[in-house]
Order: sequence, then C-alpha cells, then structure tokens
Amino acid sequence: MTTTRVAEVAGVSVGTLYQYFPNRDAMLNALLADHLEAAITAVEEVCLACAKLPISEAAPRVVRAFLAVKATRAPASRIMNKAFGIGLLDDRPLVLAAGLRAHRALATLMVRGGEPDAAMWLRASITCAALEGVVRQAIMDDPELLRDPEWTEQVVRLAASLT
Repeated sequence: MTTTRVAEVAGVSVGTLYQYFPNRDAMLNALLADHLEAAITAVEEVCLACAKLPISEAAPRVVRAFLAVKATRAPASRIMNKAFGIGLLDDRPLVLAAGLRAHRALATLMVRGGEPDAAMWLRASITCAALEGVVRQAIMDDPELLRDPEWTEQVVRLAASLT
C-alpha cells in the first residue's frame, strides 16, 4: 500500500491525499481507527439493546453484529494485516482501548448490567479473543466465510458456549 496507489484507487492526486494524510502510516492509522470504531460501536450498541434479554438470546445477536461489521470491512482488514503484519497491531494503544471497550460491553451484558467481577472479565476476554482469532483467520484465508450462514452459525455456537 503506497500513497500513490491509494491516490490512484481513490481517483485523486497524491497532493490531494497529502492534504489529509501526511504519510502512509497516517493513512493506515486512520483506517485502523475507523475500522475499530465501527466494530466496537456495533458490539456496544447490540449489548445495550439486548441488556434485558437472556444471555442465550443476546450472545448470538452480538456475535452476528460483530461478524456483519467485519464482513463489510474485510478488505480493510486484509490491507492492514499486509501493511503491518498479522497481529502486529495488537499492542497499539488504540487497539488495546478498543479491546477494553468490547470486553466491558460483553462482560456487562453477561452480568446483566451490574459491575463485572474478575471471573466475568476473564470470560468476556476469552470470548472476545476467540471471536477475533476466528475472524482474523477467516479474513486471511477466505473473507467470504464471513458471509456464509453456516460458518456464521458455527461461530455463534462457539461464542455461546463461552458466555
């Protein structure tokens, strides 16, 4: 991913691109921030909307919302994984903060709106890590899996078994 290629695909001049982004890393960081915000906001919104549902009904909705966002953003994920390396973004403060938001939303849902204890934080963390790992593998191997209803149901079952 070069600034020249991005400008070409976007149909703008490189000079125009530099008005918004000073360099390639700034573009990638903006892409990462937008990507994380979309995924985490979707999870948070569904967790809030499902707060009064039994976890057996809420968890599948949360997982489906997360998978839907990831499916629409699979090309961006592939670009970031190729540009930075798979898993090499995980220690960035932006990524860590997004992960914390997801863990909090899921843990709060799992305790039905109360304050999550250490055990609930652990369950939420494991569930989020499992989902992210499955999705990351699908994005790299075959992004169309994210749109496959059978695959989605298997991922929903996995997450439901962890919550």
